[in-house]
Amino acid sequence: MHPELRRFIDSFEREAREEGRLRHTLGHAETRFLERVWGPFMNFNFEGLKPEYPFFDFEGGQRFVDFYYSRGPVKLIIEIDGYTTHAQVSKIEIPRSSPQTESIDVHGLVPIAIYRE
Repeated sequence: MHPELRRFIDSFEREAREEGRLRHTLGHAETRFLERVWGPFMNFNFEGLKPEYPFFDFEGGQRFVDFYYSRGPVKLIIEIDGYTTHAQVSKIEIPRSSPQTESIDVHGLVPIAIYRE
């Protein structure tokens, strides 16, 4: 594993445990995304990238995206594969094909969804 990626993961896990977050480790798919996509594309620079980022959905429920990136005018939300995990954490069930999931207003963010089947 690239040393910058190891530092990024260690820092996230340490902070998540200290803050008592529900998820305090990155999953296999999220780690592979960082190793194989984000890291090489961004030259292993993780500045501005926040894992397990919380937000409130249009119903007022708290949800999480796998990664939120904000740097300058660029803002991205990145969901690797845990749609149902994040929806269940917020205690609401939204079918993937519902109008809510197809037309969520993300207030100027660019959603990027990467699902494993």
